[in-house]
Amino acid sequence: MALFAAPVAAQQVVPCEGLIDVTMVSEPWEAYSRSYAEGAIRLFEAYVAPTMAAGAVIGVLHPVPGDPYPFRACSAVVYDGAAGPYFAEALIMDATAGYDPSRGLTVRVPVRFPDGRQPIPAVEITINQATGVVSVK
Repeated sequence: MALFAAPVAAQQVVPCEGLIDVTMVSEPWEAYSRSYAEGAIRLFEAYVAPTMAAGAVIGVLHPVPGDPYPFRACSAVVYDGAAGPYFAEALIMDATAGYDPSRGLTVRVPVRFPDGRQPIPAVEITINQATGVVSVK
């Protein structure tokens, strides 16, 4: 029976390359992005599928450990659900954050879906600056 169970919706972290370009970042920046860790980490909404009701992803700019240059990596959080890989909206300004030295910065970003259903009320993103790993739950 377990073989026929419906898959649980989840989020995934993927590289921004090939998915997000600067023209897709939602504006105004003040409403659709926030910075953390004294500006080293920035979360933002990008609308990557403008012809869809749900075309938003959450972008994460974060440091690369050991990189001698001041560049940051870009990771994207996408929704892995039956309706498609995107959110209708990521409510970046309503995000809450906490820091645990053993895990890193954890930010909970509320999200919306076009049909009003809420399979997940928020995406929990953890950014570990020491390792450069971005994970979601």
